[in-house]
Amino acid sequence: MLRSTKGRSRKLGFAVPNISAEDAIALFEQQEGLCVGCSKPINLLEPRSSFLDHDHTTGVVRGYLCNTVEGFLKNYTDAQVLQLVKFIRQHNSL
Repeated sequence: MLRSTKGRSRKLGFAVPNISAEDAIALFEQQEGLCVGCSKPINLLEPRSSFLDHDHTTGVVRGYLCNTVEGFLKNYTDAQVLQLVKFIRQHNSL
């Protein structure tokens, strides 16, 4: 189910996801119904089980995330997440 977040996004000062319903469905199919963050299957018909991740400044869509990954990411800026990835890569043999 594609849910509109326009009201909430605008209220928070975020750009609205810039994607048509047709493109959103095609993106879901391209991802094979899996979260891009953890590869967990997501169900568009289950309320709040998936989120269409997008850049909050530009509105450019990045992909579908499950509620677990989205719940983590919403607490951090993109720069903070990238810093964390850099830290992990420095301390692991990825």
